[in-house]
Amino acid sequence: MLNSILLILISLISFFNGTAKANTIAQNFSSTSLQTPLKEVALTFDDGPYGTSTEEVLNILKTENIHATFFLIGKNVDEYPKIAKEIVDEGNIVGNHTYSHLKTFNKMSANDFAKDLIRDEISIASSTGVVPKLFRPPYGNISNTMKSELKKEGYTLVLWSVDGKDWSLNKTANQIEDGTVSKTKPYSILLMHDGHETNNYPRVNSIEALPKIIEDLKNKGYTFVTVDKLLETQAYLSGKLGRI
Repeated sequence: MLNSILLILISLISFFNGTAKANTIAQNFSSTSLQTPLKEVALTFDDGPYGTSTEEVLNILKTENIHATFFLIGKNVDEYPKIAKEIVDEGNIVGNHTYSHLKTFNKMSANDFAKDLIRDEISIASSTGVVPKLFRPPYGNISNTMKSELKKEGYTLVLWSVDGKDWSLNKTANQIEDGTVSKTKPYSILLMHDGHETNNYPRVNSIEALPKIIEDLKNKGYTFVTVDKLLETQAYLSGKLGRI
């Protein structure tokens, strides 16, 4: 019963205030109210699909027998539709990360943001047959206008609580591993990247760090779940599929 209450709190807080704050509340609640909090974490990847980088991530996940949540950029889905479908076919979850991946969505009008959001929906649905309910804003930039549009369209806002900064080209695989594992706590949402909005952006350090991160956390007793299971929410908007 207490676990159910906790996960409902995480869902509500993550929508209105961001997942980082939700994770803090979860930790405080679990330490005071639960004897043995579940050591579950959600591994997430942004900015794909991205050619061989995404395929290498999928191979690692398959080898480790875990699933993750991928927040997809629409223009990359259009370039790699088969990989987008492969992500879903292998049991992973996909989320909306906008079509254009701009830093300035939080300064745009509701109409302009909604157009890009729906454009990504169409790309993902056309390639995978699913319409995401989970949304992550590019760079974590979010505004009240965006939140209102997301609520109107039926989305759940998902940020993150652990950022190993694998997006930085200056980070080695070991630094990414340490920066992720050292900050992980029960119910954490881990941010990594399998792609980018431009071509020829290396993801070698991220891919090298990934199996080490998974091994380290498994050794600490953690299990990996997708974001929808962590937050006890739906992954997809089935009612929208027929309108796209």
